Amino acid sequence: MYTIRAIIEFYLLMKISSIFNDKFFLLLANNICLFYSPLDKKYPNFMLKIRMAMKQIIEGIIVFIICIVPKYEEELDDDDLD
Repeated sequence: MYTIRAIIEFYLLMKISSIFNDKFFLLLANNICLFYSPLDKKYPNFMLKIRMAMKQIIEGIIVFIICIVPKYEEELDDDDLD
């Protein structure tokens, strides 16, 4: 199950990164590195909160997909019950 979740997360990351330019992500990462200390003083553990929020959204999407897709259940005959 973890492998499927990791593949779906990487697929979503690839799709999101293909929409935006790679320079956008580098600029965002650079700004977070530069302004991490002042932001952490004002909003403690903000990176952890952002990461957890994104993780919960992705897990919610995965669980929603799992709930939509029906499970395969083999029909049992009367002979199999004995």
